[in-house]
Amino acid sequence: MKLGVLKIGVDVAAVVDKQSLEQQYPKLFQGVGKLNSKQVSLHINPEEERVRAVAEAREPENAADQREKHHHGSDEYVRSIDHAMTGKSPAELLFNRKMRGKLPDVTEPRTDTEVRDRDSERKGKSKLYTDERRRARHSDVEVSDTVLVRQDKVDKFTTTFNATPHKVVSKTGSHVIVESPAGARYERNSTFVKKYQTNQERNKGQNETHGVEDVIVDYKGTQ
Repeated sequence: MKLGVLKIGVDVAAVVDKQSLEQQYPKLFQGVGKLNSKQVSLHINPEEERVRAVAEAREPENAADQREKHHHGSDEYVRSIDHAMTGKSPAELLFNRKMRGKLPDVTEPRTDTEVRDRDSERKGKSKLYTDERRRARHSDVEVSDTVLVRQDKVDKFTTTFNATPHKVVSKTGSHVIVESPAGARYERNSTFVKKYQTNQERNKGQNETHGVEDVIVDYKGTQ
């Protein structure tokens, strides 16, 4: 008894052959399509074009790396330029050599005297200029002086200084300790107190000022 093989389906060779396909499926080779070597013309939506343009204009994935490289280059530039106060770059002060220079064969002793002198000179000039613009002067408050203490502003009727006179108990630099008539002591900076003058002392000072002005006027008149 022989067993036969039943073949089901279309012959593969017949399907692959172009002529057989044209005979079996003629509609596929009619009209517009890729099977007869023609390009299909499709209508493009303008909204889709805008979306595509926005997608193309988005930041690339490596933009963060590019920004990091840019900042790294700018930081390197800042570290390599000379500072206005010290006269030397931060990298030179840190490594004791010029940046991107030859490595020293022998370690030189670290001498920053020049840098310290230049720094103190620049800071001194800046202090003199700032004190002159702000009209700064030394405090004339001494121990046992009667002073007025600055108070917090509560409303628009609050005065700058408290009307109750206080007495200076001790003074160390700009640190002042004052005592109220009730015996309470407060620690303040010398800028928060000012000398208390009575009406007689104030009038006496004004009379002395007017007397000096009269002498100056008479001296000019004699010339």
